[in-house]
Amino acid sequence: MNTHPLADVRVIHRFKAPPVRVFDAWLDPDAIGRWLLASSPDDDIIHIDRDPHVGGKFSFKVRRTGQEIDHVGEYRELARPQRLVFTFDVVGGGAPASGGAPGEARAREPSVVTIDLAPAGTGTELVLSHDGVPPEMRDKTRQGWITILDEISGMIDAAEARARGIPLPRPIPARAARSSR
Repeated sequence: MNTHPLADVRVIHRFKAPPVRVFDAWLDPDAIGRWLLASSPDDDIIHIDRDPHVGGKFSFKVRRTGQEIDHVGEYRELARPQRLVFTFDVVGGGAPASGGAPGEARAREPSVVTIDLAPAGTGTELVLSHDGVPPEMRDKTRQGWITILDEISGMIDAAEARARGIPLPRPIPARAARSSR
């Protein structure tokens, strides 16, 4: 059994959009499909299932380097647009549930993610707390959330720009971005 103390991760992010837009991005399956791969862009989404009510469960299953990995949890609190709380666990890909040793059914309870949203000027301040992270995963977890929040922010900003008829910058094709000698 894992006897190391668990770590907590906290990330603060500011969005240009109002809290309701940010909150909804966490529950909309199309939005989830866009931000889910932000920290692992080479993954393939197998399925996104969610039942967004207190006690409802979610499963975001991906294929990573030939292995299936399921990001699972249960919604504990949904207070639109101020707060979202859910358990979080990763199963598969050789990673046992909740960070236990291989062969252990469950070393500990799943971690808990709390997302608090508050108006900040014309936008939103989001405070994400992820409690109960295995210490060896703390930095990777923090960076993963930062990447996901940046992706959600960009996704919402792009949708707002499209709604206002503002043309979006085109990405530079990889071939054109290379320098020639």
